[in-house]
Amino acid sequence: MGSYDIGISGFNAAQRALDIIGNNIANAATEGYHRQEIDLKSKNEVLIGGFPVGQGVNFARVVRVIDHLLDNEIVNQESSFSQISKELDTLKVMENAFGELSTSGLSRAMDNFYDTLHYLSSDPNDANLQHAVVTSAESLTYQFRSLGGVLNGIQDSIHADAVKTVERINLIASQISELNGEVSSAIARGMDPVNTLDHRDQLVTQLSRLTGVTVFKRENDSIDISLGNFSLVSGSTYSNMQLNLVGNGDSIDFSLSPAGSTTVSISSISGGQLGGLFSLRNDIVKDVQSQLDNVATTMMTDINKIHTQAVGSSGSFTTLTSQMMPDALSDFSPALGGTAAEEVIIRVTDSGGGVTTTVINIDASATTTDTMTSIAAQFDAVANISSSIDSAGKMVITATGGAQFDFIPVSPVTTSDTIGFLAAVGLNTFFSGTNAETMTITSFISGSGGIGRIASSGTTSMEDNEAILEMAKYGDTISSNFGGYTPKGYYRQIATSLGSTISASQLRYDNTNSILRSLNQRRDEISGVDMNNEASKMLLFERMFQGMAKYINIVTRTIDTVMTIVN
Repeated sequence: MGSYDIGISGFNAAQRALDIIGNNIANAATEGYHRQEIDLKSKNEVLIGGFPVGQGVNFARVVRVIDHLLDNEIVNQESSFSQISKELDTLKVMENAFGELSTSGLSRAMDNFYDTLHYLSSDPNDANLQHAVVTSAESLTYQFRSLGGVLNGIQDSIHADAVKTVERINLIASQISELNGEVSSAIARGMDPVNTLDHRDQLVTQLSRLTGVTVFKRENDSIDISLGNFSLVSGSTYSNMQLNLVGNGDSIDFSLSPAGSTTVSISSISGGQLGGLFSLRNDIVKDVQSQLDNVATTMMTDINKIHTQAVGSSGSFTTLTSQMMPDALSDFSPALGGTAAEEVIIRVTDSGGGVTTTVINIDASATTTDTMTSIAAQFDAVANISSSIDSAGKMVITATGGAQFDFIPVSPVTTSDTIGFLAAVGLNTFFSGTNAETMTITSFISGSGGIGRIASSGTTSMEDNEAILEMAKYGDTISSNFGGYTPKGYYRQIATSLGSTISASQLRYDNTNSILRSLNQRRDEISGVDMNNEASKMLLFERMFQGMAKYINIVTRTIDTVMTIVN
C-alpha cells in the first residue's frame, strides 16, 4: 500500500498548504500579521526489492516568516514615537495658548501695562490716565490667569489621560499573560500556535505604544515583560500597576508602582504615551508653569513693595485691611525669609498736621515666634492708630481722632519696610494672588474710588511721581530673579524656549516617523502577504493536488490490471 500512502501524503500536504495560503490571504490586511508558510519534508525511503524508494511527504509544521530583531526594533521605535507624539501634541496646545504671534498675548499686555504707568507718571493726578492703568492691569492679570488656567487644565488632562493609560496597560498585561498560557499549552501538545503568537506580538506592540517595556523570551516561546524595575508579566501571571500623585516641593508629580504598594515607586518612565505623560507632568509643563508663576509672583511682589511705601492722588489712609493670613509668621508661604531685626515704619499725621513715625519690630527669621496678632498689637499701641485681627484673619489698621497714616519713608530712612511685610500681608498693595492663575488687581485699587489710590508719590511731599515712575521702569529693570533678564525679557525667553522645544520635538517626531515607516516597509517585505505570490503558490499546490489525484487513479488502474491478469 506504499503507493497509496504516497498519494495520501501528497493530498494532505497540498490541502494543508492551501489552508495556510487561504489564511494568509484572509489576513493580508491584518495589522501585525506575519505570513505563514508550510514546512514540508520528504519521508524517509524504504528498501523495496533491494532499492530505496521514497514514501511521500510529511507536513512538519507551520512557520511564521519573522525577523525577530526587526520586530523588536519596531517595538522600540513605536514606543519612542508614541512618547514624542504625546509630548508634541501637548506642546502645540501650549504654544497656541501663549499666542505670542497675536496682538493679544501676555507680552503685549505687559508692554501696555508699563506704557500706561509711564503715561501716568507724567500727570499722576489725571483720572483718565489712572483709569488706563487699571484697564491695562486688568488685561495683564487676565492674560496671566488665562495662561495659568490653560496650564492647569493641561495638567488635569494629563492626569486623566495617565489614569486611562495605566488602566489600558493593566488590561493588555492580563491579555498577554493569558496568551502566554495558551502558547505554552499548545506547544506542550505539539501544536504550532502561530496565530496566537501573532496576536500576542501585536499586544506587545500595543503595550509599547502605551509605555516603554523590556521583553524577555523564554525557551517555550512564553515571554516576560518588565516596566522599569517592576515585573509586569511573568509567564501566565501579571501585576497591575497604579498611578500615584506624590509631592515634590511645591508641585504634585506622577509616580508608578505595583497596585497596593505604598513604598516602592518610579517617577521616571521612558517610552510610550505614559512616558510622554510623565515627562509632561513632571518636567515640561511643570517647568513652564514654574517659570510663568515666577514672572507673576515676582512682579506682584516687587510692584507691591514699591506700592506699599507710597500713596496715590487721594493721599494718606484712614483705614487699611490686609488679606487673610495665617496668624503665625512662621506659617507664611512663601516665608518672609528675613532676620530677627526687621522693621516696618508707620507715619501718622494727626488732625493738626503733626507727623510722627513709629517703628514696628518684626522677627522674620526662621525661628520667629511673632504673630499677626502680636504685630497688630504693636500698631495698636501707636498714638491715633487702632489695629486688630478681625474674624476673617485679616489685620485692620484704622486712624482715629481725624488722623491719617501711611508708610512713606521719612529721610534719612530710604525704606519703611525692610523685609516686605506690607506686601506679603496685602496692606496698600496693587496686585494680589499667589501664582499666575490667581493674579488680580486688589479690590483696594479696582473698587469704587480706587484709582486715586494708585501709588504715585513716594516722598513726604506727596507731589512727586517717584513711585509711579519706579513701577513704570520696573518692566525694563534687569533682575536676578529673572535670570539676568527684565520681566518682559524673561517672559519672552519662556515663549522662545517653548518654541525651541517644539522645533526640537518636531524634528525628533519626523525622524522617528521616517525610521518607523522604513522599518515597517522592511517588515512588510519580509513578513507581509504578497497577493501575487500567494496566488502563484495556490496554483502550485492546486496542481499538486490534481497530480496526486491522477497518481492515485493510475495506481488504482495498475493494481486492477494486475489483479485481472492474476485472476
